[in-house]
Amino acid sequence: MAIKSGDSNREYYFNLGSDNSDDLANNRGQFIEFYHVPSDFFVKFKAFLLRFSDALEQQWNDEDGFGRMDPLSTYKKTGRRISLSIAVPAGDVREAVNNFESLSVLQKMQYGSYDTLEGGANSISTGPLMKIKFMNFIQNSQTTGGNAKTGGLLGKMSGLTFSPNIDAGFFDFVINGESSLIPKEFDVSFEFTVLHQHKLGWSDGGPRSTGFDRFPYGGGSVGGVKLSSVLVETSGPGLDFTNTGDENISIEDEEEFQSPTSDSRDARAQYEKILKELKNNL
Repeated sequence: MAIKSGDSNREYYFNLGSDNSDDLANNRGQFIEFYHVPSDFFVKFKAFLLRFSDALEQQWNDEDGFGRMDPLSTYKKTGRRISLSIAVPAGDVREAVNNFESLSVLQKMQYGSYDTLEGGANSISTGPLMKIKFMNFIQNSQTTGGNAKTGGLLGKMSGLTFSPNIDAGFFDFVINGESSLIPKEFDVSFEFTVLHQHKLGWSDGGPRSTGFDRFPYGGGSVGGVKLSSVLVETSGPGLDFTNTGDENISIEDEEEFQSPTSDSRDARAQYEKILKELKNNL
C-alpha cells in the first residue's frame, strides 16, 4: 500500500489479509516500509524475511615502502551495505491486488525527480534517495521508532528485483479488455548502501554520538559497564528486548508492562539471572 506523507494514517494499516499476518504487522510492527525522499510517498509490505545481510566494509589506503614487508596503511572509511529479500504473499485476491500495486509504486521510486527547463529540456533535480525502516534491523539509531520518514535509514538502492512465485500461481483478470496476471506471491530483493545521518566512530574512548551508541540495531550503551536492555512482555508469544536507556530499571518499575504469564515469568527470571551474571563478570 502507498500513501502520501501527511495523509490519514487510518488507511495506512494492513486490513486486507485473511489471516493473522495483519495483526503481526499492525500490532507488532513486523513490516518493512520505504519512504521516497523526492516524492514524499510511503509504501510498505508485510515482513516475510527470506534473506538479510548487513556488511560493514573497511577501506584502507595501502602504500608499499622500500625494504618494508608490510604496507603503510591509512584508514579511509567504513561503508555499510545491506542486502535483503522478502516474500510478499497474499491471503486473498484483494491483498494480492494491493501488494502488486504497492510493488508498482516501489518500482517507480527507483527513479529520480526532474525539473523542466526553459525550452523543454529536462534536468535531474533529486536522485532517488530512499529511507527504509524494518523494525530494529534497518533503522536510524539516532531517532529509533517512528515511521520510515522520521526513523528510517537513509541511503540509495542498488536496483530492485521482482520475482513472482510461479508455483504459487496467479489471479487472472481482464482489465480494459486485456488479460492481466496478478501473482499470489512474489519476492522482492534489493541492496541498499547506507548514508548515515549521525556521526560514526569513537572519540575519547566513547561513542561520537548517541546514534553510534545505539548503532546499528538499537542495542545497549558501551559507555561503561551498562546493559540498557530489559525484557518486557508483549501482546503475543515470546519476549522482546527493549532499550530503556536506564541500566537500573526493573520490570516492576514500569507500569506500562503487561502482567506476564507464568511461562514467560519463569523465562524472564532466567534471563534476568543471566544478565546479572554478565554484569558481574564485566
